[in-house]
Amino acid sequence: MFKEFLEAHSNDEPELLQYFKDLSVHIEKAISDGRPLYAVHGFCTDGGVSGAMIHFADPEGVIVPLNYAILNDELAADILADIEWRGIVDLKPFNRKTVNFWVDHHLSSLDQSVNARKIRFDMDGDSGAYQLLLSSFLGEFPLHLVELATMTRTTDTAGYIIQPPVGQYSKLDELIITETEGIEGRKQEEERIWLLDDVWGTVISVKDHLVLIDLLAKLGFMGIEKFLPRINQLRERRKNAYDIADSIEVNSDVIVYSYIDQDKLTIPEDYSLMEQKW
Repeated sequence: MFKEFLEAHSNDEPELLQYFKDLSVHIEKAISDGRPLYAVHGFCTDGGVSGAMIHFADPEGVIVPLNYAILNDELAADILADIEWRGIVDLKPFNRKTVNFWVDHHLSSLDQSVNARKIRFDMDGDSGAYQLLLSSFLGEFPLHLVELATMTRTTDTAGYIIQPPVGQYSKLDELIITETEGIEGRKQEEERIWLLDDVWGTVISVKDHLVLIDLLAKLGFMGIEKFLPRINQLRERRKNAYDIADSIEVNSDVIVYSYIDQDKLTIPEDYSLMEQKW
């Protein structure tokens, strides 16, 4: 199905090409097995939480994390548009065949044609996961997923009042939260929200997406604990970036510094996909 597309991208960066290859296998296997397909925004906290919500509501469904590198590619877009999707969340309406539901909040989707039985769209709606929660298209969700959907109202609007943190943890119970109101209470909550946001910054492959989505669907916020080694690596690099930025002499020039070494981010070895159904 994706042969021509993959051939056209054979010279892409190895990580991106592998993502395209794995994604094509993932989709083709789901179609072959006759399982329902759901598209969500890939490499994104909002899309990932949306995927966890869908995975909880329909365990037999297949979550497909799509980024715009593939959606905006002419060859891939034509293939993806003809696939029979069950639902699309946090993405532009790219489908030709009617989907059961489409949920989004992006201004770029405002004037686009939508082919869906149920639509939930609010460009002031903060996040796709939160709109999915409000839609009731998939029924009620347990508190651990309601919490995650609510967290994406901050992650997807960059609504933080604290800067990206560098604190590292070996276990989540090291994160001390007290019942504090006002600004201090909000800062404590944002420490947790940043961890959810940062874990999606460590996702590289299709397998990463599916492992993390499954953990969040089952455990909610606590599901990120197995990814703490990755988060710590990301935060160490963030700290290095801060240190370099602080060492730069202030002048009239504008300097942007960004650093992440994805080759050194590794999937936790103690979590197996062997018994997972995708």
